[in-house]
Amino acid sequence: MLWQVIRSLEEGVMVLDHMGEHLRVAGDSHRAKTFLAKARELEARAKTFHEAVLHHESLSGDNLGQRPE
Repeated sequence: MLWQVIRSLEEGVMVLDHMGEHLRVAGDSHRAKTFLAKARELEARAKTFHEAVLHHESLSGDNLGQRPE
């Protein structure tokens, strides 16, 4: 379920980046900067979730007691 959240956040980053770039090309640099800044904020949140999932995944019961191949 957390991977779905991460994917949604990453998709939001892509949409905000696309919109920001579109606005920049259209000459609306102020709004473009706002969209791009929001994309960076969302990207940071996605990274936090990603790191947490990887950390907890390594400690899950499914992985404990297994030897690396």
